[in-house]
Amino acid sequence: MIEALADQAAGLRRLLSARAVRTLAVTGAAPGAGHSALTANLALALTARDLNVLLVDAHGGPCSSARMLDAEPARDLLEVVLDGCTPGEACVQRGDRLRVVRARQALAAAAHLPEREARRLADALAHLSAPADAVIVDAEPGALPPLAAADHVVLVAGDDPEAITTTYRFLKRMSAGFGPRRVCVVINDVRSPARAQQIFCNLAATAAQFLSLPLECMGQIPDDERQQQAISQRRPLIELFPASPAAAASRRCAEALLALPAHPAAPAFAGRLLAALRAAA
Repeated sequence: MIEALADQAAGLRRLLSARAVRTLAVTGAAPGAGHSALTANLALALTARDLNVLLVDAHGGPCSSARMLDAEPARDLLEVVLDGCTPGEACVQRGDRLRVVRARQALAAAAHLPEREARRLADALAHLSAPADAVIVDAEPGALPPLAAADHVVLVAGDDPEAITTTYRFLKRMSAGFGPRRVCVVINDVRSPARAQQIFCNLAATAAQFLSLPLECMGQIPDDERQQQAISQRRPLIELFPASPAAAASRRCAEALLALPAHPAAPAFAGRLLAALRAAA
């Protein structure tokens, strides 16, 4: 079985080399930023635009995107790969175009696995990514490797003073970790659009001046009580309350993602992620 998977993975890498895909890592500077809820909503909004999406839940826990979608696989990708099973056993299909894979344990262990097992893990993720038009990683707060590997980074920030300070500190870590790159920022739980715009402008100016890190405002999510209701019910906002202001704002963020360039997937995202995880160890 392992040999067959290896042959299949080699074929997939050849296929991926000619395919363009958007790879996104969505994170918050600290727990509670709401990035997993946004990840779930973005994934559904993209499937509504006829994109095939693979959501890699590297966050885990009760507030993860997989839980929000009620699509949490029974097994982590690490368990599946080490047991010699097919990668699909770590994956749940939700609707026609969205697949969700559990990978928190896989990403935590990848840097310490022997080379052969680490390569099998990367090949398994490449296999799952093959049909996708977009791969979205629900990254654990504070984890840099998924951000280094993805073509695009989406950073969710709150609009209170403590959240702003924490966000800037995280941007400093990003700059030190992998140098200048564009970061898309979403301001969450916005009470005043004008204030949120001011927060972003201040962040962008400071990051450009002191970190050489260009920021792009991808959107604002208003403070909406239905967002908390959706989270408490473990349901995506855009399904439970599709007409709510926060749902409309989430769909606008997805539209902004569609404007981001897609890149050829060679070297495959899975390989870049493995390299980033091992470099950070």
